[in-house]
Amino acid sequence: AMTAVLGFTAAAEAATATGTLNVTANSVASCAVTTTAVNFGDITGLGATNANGDVSVNCSSGIPYNISLDAGTHMGTQYTYWRAISNGTTNRSYVLYTTSVGGEWGDSDFANTYSGATSQADNGNGLDQAHTVYGVLGGGGTLPVGTFSDTVTVTVNY
Repeated sequence: AMTAVLGFTAAAEAATATGTLNVTANSVASCAVTTTAVNFGDITGLGATNANGDVSVNCSSGIPYNISLDAGTHMGTQYTYWRAISNGTTNRSYVLYTTSVGGEWGDSDFANTYSGATSQADNGNGLDQAHTVYGVLGGGGTLPVGTFSDTVTVTVNY
């Protein structure tokens, strides 16, 4: 009777339990590479021809990397120590440089398919970083009419 007069009621107490939720991530180094061709265009004269291309690298921020350019598909077919463009029967030598004033670009410090030159080093910043490829196509005798090409493999070592 006393409970009814004073308005007390028995309340059920709620129980609780706690725990932890771990949240983790593992940041890993990664790099991606895209290229723009070195296109010497229409060759009409006997002199050397210049052209530029591009190797763009996007590596995780703070990751050091090296860009290597191999010997290409036609090195050694006529020119033992030079890369060459070819139409299948005729070749013309060319050189790829890291700067407009020299510094040949190769892979002697990694795969060593082009022993005359080393890779180009840089550090990733998480954004695309453009690296100009300066090409010089050697002069010489006239080339027969046709399309000349070569394929150089670009490798990013990180």
